[in-house]
Amino acid sequence: MKSQETTLYVVAYDISDDRRRTQIHKLLCGYGDWTQYSLFECWLTRQHLIELRAKLKKVLRSGGSLRFYPLCKSCVARVETVGSPHPAEPLTIILQVSSVARFTGTPLFISEHPNPVSASR
Repeated sequence: MKSQETTLYVVAYDISDDRRRTQIHKLLCGYGDWTQYSLFECWLTRQHLIELRAKLKKVLRSGGSLRFYPLCKSCVARVETVGSPHPAEPLTIILQVSSVARFTGTPLFISEHPNPVSASR
């Protein structure tokens, strides 16, 4: 499924306003891993990238800057780290629950990511 393919984006920001920086940080926590002071690693589908950029644009308005650096699979494999784990796409398992009467058969999402991207966004 091409639409579900993910790309690793390194998102870096430089925002002097404390309130706005905190809003940006909280928003990015729902999409990726906070790896450095103003840097996130986010595995995003094309749709999630569009959503995230729109939400960030509303918060950023004026002042400060934000950059997205996409990394191809080959570049991710060549990332070197010291003192932290290598970037890895979070594992997601989808279970279809249909045998228990109280459930509606809605898929359940299980993720190793501390802030999994929810289907309700």
